[in-house]
Amino acid sequence: FDQKKGSKKTTSLMSSPAAGGGDDLVSEIQSQNVECFNAVTDWQFALTSPGRDAPTVSLDSEMDDPEIILTVAFNQIVSLKSISIQGKAGEERQSAPRTVKTFANKPNYQFDDCSNKKPTQKIIVGETECVFDEGETIELDQTLFKNVRTITLFVETNQADASQTKIGKIQFFGTPVHTTDVACIKKC
Repeated sequence: FDQKKGSKKTTSLMSSPAAGGGDDLVSEIQSQNVECFNAVTDWQFALTSPGRDAPTVSLDSEMDDPEIILTVAFNQIVSLKSISIQGKAGEERQSAPRTVKTFANKPNYQFDDCSNKKPTQKIIVGETECVFDEGETIELDQTLFKNVRTITLFVETNQADASQTKIGKIQFFGTPVHTTDVACIKKC
């Protein structure tokens, strides 16, 4: 694969989500507005409870095509601090995501967009990050993920260039951004 495509941002590892601050944002995911392309299994297996905590299920790409696009909408604007992307238990070293391009607030991106446009941040998932229920979280550039309504993940390659990608768990860590609803403000 070509590492020169897209933007190259370095990512740092954190041993636990709390190290970078923020909570697991699973309760902020707007499940009716999640989209997944090129998958043969349900995205909920990797993204929402209880599926993402089960080591026997995973979000799988089409056979002979490891690419997956997953667009996640949040109930409110969030500030993302880190992400955890783990492979299916027992298969992490072969089929877990390796190259993941992230796009903040680009809800309608398709494969052409993800392949050709500059990502908000490009992540290279290492072997220590992709282990199911033991993987380290990956710190995001907080200046780029302050006001996120949607995030699109484009899994471009997997760990061993296998013919199929299998994602066991995805977690987003951060905080909701509290905003004021102007319609609720009463006049003096």
